[in-house]
Amino acid sequence: MSQIEMIDYEDEEEINVTRKNAKGDKKKLTGGQKFGLFISYLYLVLSVVFVGSLHYADLLPIYIVAIIIVALSLLYLYTYFTQFGSKGLRRAGTFLSILLCICLVAGTYYVLVTKGALEKISGAKTKTDSISLIVMSQDPAKEVKDLKGYNFGIATAIDRENTDHALKDTSDTLGYDVDYTECGAIDQVVNALYDGDVDVIVLNEAYRQTIEESRENFSDETRVIVTYKYESVINDANSVNVNTEPFVVYISGNDTYGEIAETSRSDVNILAVVNPKTKNILLLSTPRDSYVELSIAPGSRDKLTHAGNFGVDCSMDTLGNLYGVDVNYFIRVNFTGFQHIIDALGGVTVENDVTFTSHDGYTFEQGTLELDGLHALHFARERKAFAMGDIQRGINQMKVMKAMIKKMTTPAVLNNYSSLMKGVSDSFLTSMDDDEISSLVKMQLKDGSEWNTVSYNVSGTTSYEYTYSVSSTPLSVVNLNETTVQNAKDLIKKVLDGESITQAEADALTQNDSLH
Repeated sequence: MSQIEMIDYEDEEEINVTRKNAKGDKKKLTGGQKFGLFISYLYLVLSVVFVGSLHYADLLPIYIVAIIIVALSLLYLYTYFTQFGSKGLRRAGTFLSILLCICLVAGTYYVLVTKGALEKISGAKTKTDSISLIVMSQDPAKEVKDLKGYNFGIATAIDRENTDHALKDTSDTLGYDVDYTECGAIDQVVNALYDGDVDVIVLNEAYRQTIEESRENFSDETRVIVTYKYESVINDANSVNVNTEPFVVYISGNDTYGEIAETSRSDVNILAVVNPKTKNILLLSTPRDSYVELSIAPGSRDKLTHAGNFGVDCSMDTLGNLYGVDVNYFIRVNFTGFQHIIDALGGVTVENDVTFTSHDGYTFEQGTLELDGLHALHFARERKAFAMGDIQRGINQMKVMKAMIKKMTTPAVLNNYSSLMKGVSDSFLTSMDDDEISSLVKMQLKDGSEWNTVSYNVSGTTSYEYTYSVSSTPLSVVNLNETTVQNAKDLIKKVLDGESITQAEADALTQNDSLH
């Protein structure tokens, strides 16, 4: 018998055995069949786990989950019954099962990583304040017990709740109620320490950078004895149905490195006005030095960035009052997080309007720039290199934000997905609940239509004014142009009312502003 005839005979015998097995013959399975069936069963288990993770994450519309379940079921039936076919079919089924198992493990991992990141960044309802007891650097005191008999200097009204907590904790440690002097505003408290009118001051670390605007060597000339940390509830605005109702999000870029929940100045102040029905988003940037009335001190004006020293809720309410709108949610990111996210994205691409060198010595040429996290940070922070100052910085911040959004929506983001999720979870905080974020994701996946994003920057002129935080020395502020503020209000109203706006419309307003 020829070799070809022998192969045909063996194949025919294999098919006959398969037919007998299908009729109920209990012929013993081969080793290859056992392995193939094991992998098929493993695939079934992993499929159940994957579907369970999808249900837990709640990120996909129900019809997509149903399609996935049907597809997984059909694939299981195929890989199972191939094990009773020819040797080639069994091998193909086993290989497919192995490949599907790998995909399911990876899919489950990415789903859980995404859900974990959302849970970590969402539902932020508290803020953390660091309150320090500070003496002059040459003072002999080393710890709280050494402050016995010292006179404490405190601000008269600013941050009084946290100050009183610190005084009580110090009194409990020393065993008596400490003596204190109310000195006025923050700069007056510091002056009292330098002048020797008080021995130690109680200071919220959020104000340190504000103090260093006038006393550059403050951190070298003073020393922290102890820092107390206090957590408090953020005044929460009313939530809305983010799938059907327009909402406003305050995006805050904190002027700090380190813990994202730490109270600090806000270097970036953007309102995102979102209408989920019309798919319109207005990004409204307000200069950090805008001279505005603080929500916590009606009638008192300060730099907008200083509102962050009183908590993210103060910044939200201050901007809400300025533009006559309720701010529903906030998103916070600090400098550390900003770098991590952009590095995890593999950098971003921006179009630079003009060549400039930042005050830190980084040069950015005009044209297309590829920026890593560090350079993107300096690109977005710089203002002193521009005649327009904060206005140009706001424009550059918008460029970086749009570049980040564009990069996040490309398939390339999957190359470093786990690192990106870790960067986001360690760098962002938002008051939106994770189920609200999930509902937005599901809505977008179900609808699939593109969003129209328009940006606008309010502007003003620079002057020197006394502020709520610093009362003894005039600070450089931006007096907002009322025309640009009204333009911003009009754009906000259009988005909230469901009207469509275009970037050309916003640019025309900006061009008209420059003529006046």
